[in-house]
Amino acid sequence: MKKPQLLVFLFLLTFCLACENEAILDEKSKTEIWVPKPIAQKFDSGITIHWLNPVIFNKILLPFTYIDPDKFEIYLSKNDPETLEKVATLSNDQTYSHTFRNLSNGSYYYIAVKAIKKGKESLMSDTIMVIPSVAAKVNQVAASPNYPIETGSMDKTRQILAYINRNFSWDNGKYGNMSLFTYNLATRVNSIVDTSAYFPDWSPAEMKIVYCTDKHEISKNGRRPQHLAVYDYQTRKISKITKGDVFDLNPEFSNDGKWIVYSSDEGSPQEFNFWKISADGLQKEQLTTNLNLDAATTGNIALGRPSWSPDDRLIYFSVFRQKNKNGIYRISLQNKNIEQLLTSGWMDISPVVSPDHSKIAFISNRSGNNQIWIYNLTTKKYSQITGAENDNISTDWGKIEWIDANTLLYGKYSQENKNDAIYSIEIKP
Repeated sequence: MKKPQLLVFLFLLTFCLACENEAILDEKSKTEIWVPKPIAQKFDSGITIHWLNPVIFNKILLPFTYIDPDKFEIYLSKNDPETLEKVATLSNDQTYSHTFRNLSNGSYYYIAVKAIKKGKESLMSDTIMVIPSVAAKVNQVAASPNYPIETGSMDKTRQILAYINRNFSWDNGKYGNMSLFTYNLATRVNSIVDTSAYFPDWSPAEMKIVYCTDKHEISKNGRRPQHLAVYDYQTRKISKITKGDVFDLNPEFSNDGKWIVYSSDEGSPQEFNFWKISADGLQKEQLTTNLNLDAATTGNIALGRPSWSPDDRLIYFSVFRQKNKNGIYRISLQNKNIEQLLTSGWMDISPVVSPDHSKIAFISNRSGNNQIWIYNLTTKKYSQITGAENDNISTDWGKIEWIDANTLLYGKYSQENKNDAIYSIEIKP
């Protein structure tokens, strides 16, 4: 072979090898192991965690070809999230679970899972928080196999439940809309209140329900405003108490029944602040001016879910933003000062204060899915209330409610009825 031909041959050979290596590298760069997303289930003196392969749920949307790790490392810490220690190494048998036993009830446990594969960068999960305990007593208040029962609120007699059926239809299914109902626990009779209605809340003082309604209105700007209405259970009369090209959401009656706090974008479209309005709609006051709560990316839960303190002097609410710190706050109605109570990297939402003003119940994904937690305002300690069952508390509406000093009302999916249902759970002193 002549020298020029040899040089050309060597160049082509080098080029082909380079292309092949580049293709191999490019193919490798497009493969990645997946990050575990642990979810915890607590029990008496123990915790079980599961971390399902997320690829089976969103494979089409991912930019890489995801592959299974070879093994997993389990990390655990008691009471301190900064001192996680490896407690187990598991080969990947595709069960994706691990159980901790002989733990201390009432103690905080922090858990993380690391995915490991030869030739790949190891990936650590987010840290979750779990508190093992004896399971609390749960009662099913209202459920149906035929339709969902959501965002429940109980009247002052503890006999009438207000709830939303998002799948209600009429005229043989020709029409349908999210609708507000009442359910008599004694007679088991359902009664419709209004269509295009949601976010109900009973007055603690009177037989009245405040809720949101839109009735498919369209403003001049093309928006579909949402307003507040009050339903008198005894007279069956509905009174609309807000109006205008605004979104009014998350109404909550004060304990004396005279005022309603709510989220609204009045005066600044798509930027929500808190307002209060008298139950008859004649007096209205803006409570905050700089919260700028935004529902564009996170929906209703981003709008604070305000609730009253037992003495009606404070409003508790949550802030949930993807780029900022999440937390639970309260505002004084006397001087409008805002105080931050809790801050975390988890989603802590929907705070409601106990009747004796000693603790806050709220929904959080601290354990990997949405559960009810309690924060004691005196001791500054947490309790995990739900999470003994493999369930997930509904956050579509973010509604939980104290129905007495030791009982909470909440919504979750019913495995038995294959629909959302309303439950109560007993809180141990």
